[in-house]
Amino acid sequence: MSRRIAEALLRLAARRWPARLRGEVHQEWLAELHVLAAEHRGAAMLRYAASLAVARPVREPVAVAVRAAALWRAVRLCVLAPVAAVVVFAVCLAAALTVLDPLLAAMPFGEQPRQWTAALATAAAAVLLARSGRWWTAEGAGTAALVLAITVPGFVFASLAYLLPAGMSEKYTLHWPAYAVFFGGLAALLYAVDRLAATGRRTPAWWTGAVGALTLTDVAITLPVLLSNGDDPPLASAPLWLFAALNGGGLDGIRLPGMTGGQIWTVGDTTDFDAYVFLLYAGLALGMIMAKASKSVPAPAAGTHLEPA
Repeated sequence: MSRRIAEALLRLAARRWPARLRGEVHQEWLAELHVLAAEHRGAAMLRYAASLAVARPVREPVAVAVRAAALWRAVRLCVLAPVAAVVVFAVCLAAALTVLDPLLAAMPFGEQPRQWTAALATAAAAVLLARSGRWWTAEGAGTAALVLAITVPGFVFASLAYLLPAGMSEKYTLHWPAYAVFFGGLAALLYAVDRLAATGRRTPAWWTGAVGALTLTDVAITLPVLLSNGDDPPLASAPLWLFAALNGGGLDGIRLPGMTGGQIWTVGDTTDFDAYVFLLYAGLALGMIMAKASKSVPAPAAGTHLEPA
């Protein structure tokens, strides 16, 4: 009985060692245990095994270069990626305005078409961010760690846009529930996308991510409007509020079903830039998780024919 207990303690102690040394040290300990057992020293066996089980676990030294690489991946993922999303949007918006400005000037719609241009630039930037996700994702990161590294900085950056400028903190009370719903829902959505993509179903994964992100954005932007304006505009028109938010209040002479021109303007004014932030970050996050999942799909063996999913 003493030997069985000692062997169990040695197995526990061995699991605390680095994987590449675990087997070797375990064999050495078992050899020492065998000597003590041959001498019928049961108490010594237990003391020996217990001392190894409670000893401080051995850790391999980590090179400075390895630590620096890990720190760079974290900075790139949590800080540079959100900044890159803003830069990509600014470039897309400048390009769209440069191309479309002469056309807009010739149209009798005033300034409102520029809001549509901003919406088109947002869509273009979201697609570019999604397709370039491999530049930002952290190779080798687990799904949970990657999802947290994507969503938590997004919530923080969006919040700082209201918390840093003077006099904007009161508006944050209207917008933080939308951020909580969007980024919390985005975390769950990314898990579903990762699960689909990791099994090789990349097309369903892309569609799940795109439709899910649009739905989350549509739901999230309703919260500031409801908290600020109650039943005006009517809740029945909520599925159309994303369009109202993106076009900045609607074009003169163009109305959405169930909403007056003033109600459309109210949605655009209340939601501020939330819809743009949500769509941009959804594209960035989707690209990251798809890039991570694609690296985890094993390559087919030579001569193996894969049926389409």
